[in-house]
Amino acid sequence: MSPTTRPEPSVQRARAAPALPEGFTGASPYEIAERFAVRELTREQVVDELTRWPYDPSPTSDGYDALIVNQSGTHSWGEVERAADDGLIDEDIYDEIGETMRTNM
Repeated sequence: MSPTTRPEPSVQRARAAPALPEGFTGASPYEIAERFAVRELTREQVVDELTRWPYDPSPTSDGYDALIVNQSGTHSWGEVERAADDGLIDEDIYDEIGETMRTNM
């Protein structure tokens, strides 16, 4: 590639994309939900992956400041909540994932 030739945008995105965790089809819970929304995954697959995802602990308040902000690069349960709010997964899937996780704790 010559110095003036720019790679295709999709190539740039692929180079910048984080590696997929082994056993998952997305680099984050939200991405897994996006793949389900565009029919790349079945219902069973999205439930399985979002149930097995190694979520970061949810941030907690220090008792003085009620504002809680997730650190960049973390993958908390909030991504599943956002996926449900954005219509990527339906309420039944959200409930099933939550119930399965509570049962397996």
